[in-house]
Amino acid sequence: MSFWFLVSCFFIGIAVSSSVGPIFIWTFNRGARYGFFQAFPIALGAALVDGIYFSLGLLGGLKLLETSRNILLGMDIIGGIILVVLGARTIMEHQKQIQNIQVSGFFKSVSKSFLVTLFNPFTALFFMFVSVQLLPAGMLSLSAWQVAMGSTMVFGGSLCILSTVGLIASYVGNAISHRALRLVSLCTGTLFLIAGVYLLCDFVLNMIKIIRAW
Repeated sequence: MSFWFLVSCFFIGIAVSSSVGPIFIWTFNRGARYGFFQAFPIALGAALVDGIYFSLGLLGGLKLLETSRNILLGMDIIGGIILVVLGARTIMEHQKQIQNIQVSGFFKSVSKSFLVTLFNPFTALFFMFVSVQLLPAGMLSLSAWQVAMGSTMVFGGSLCILSTVGLIASYVGNAISHRALRLVSLCTGTLFLIAGVYLLCDFVLNMIKIIRAW
């Protein structure tokens, strides 16, 4: 297995997690308000999905998505609902006093982050497309060990960046006012709502196209 293939996998994880999206903002928000150890589970859940989708791409999952519209439709509606609910809860939460908020347990936070990332069709398509492009020249498939190593490197790169975001946010949170922290929560919730509504609208538009095709 090429050393540069593994390095490329690691940097793919870094590049994707560095983009300012719902998970990035959520990790920052959680770190700023509650500290690093509340942000880390969010980073872990998202990084796990990144590695899984990358491995599925290497195993040919992209072809399955291309041939089955139902899978993408299902991801749109489930992901949209999850994001809307999470966004609404985040916005309502920012209205409360910080000391009265019960933060989620480790596994519950990991599960939430895992599901949000899992049902994000953009994440799925991106990783599965990129994974195919990273196949070494002349190779149509990889061994199970090679797939596992590449996916682990993607997981590591993603976790590295998001954990760093949570750590930096934990120090920033100690230096800014509660009002500013609540504003961060409001922005996070709004971003989730926008992303969720977008996915739901995409689902509706695709359903209309299917109905008209009948």
